[in-house]
Amino acid sequence: MTIYRDELETILAKTATENKIVIIAVVNKAYVEADKSMLDHFLDGFWLGENTRGLRDHLLIIAVDQMAYERCMFLKLHCYKLETDGVDYDGEKLFCLVIL
Repeated sequence: MTIYRDELETILAKTATENKIVIIAVVNKAYVEADKSMLDHFLDGFWLGENTRGLRDHLLIIAVDQMAYERCMFLKLHCYKLETDGVDYDGEKLFCLVIL
């Protein structure tokens, strides 16, 4: 019997623990640019935390733009490039919170 999987199913299977648990982080260009990016700080937590180094193997980075995907691949992480039609996730988006 042949089982066909799409790219996301394949990467999820590689990333998941025995109990099928996956840590998912969504990143874009704003999170990966700079000498010490937000993604680098996030990954440092896996290195510095108590008994957390092995969790990095179960981390799936969802990249919403090409720059984030390339950085993820460079770091040899489990990476998935989210493809969307007509939606631009490239760069930082600023929002204003108004409290009355």
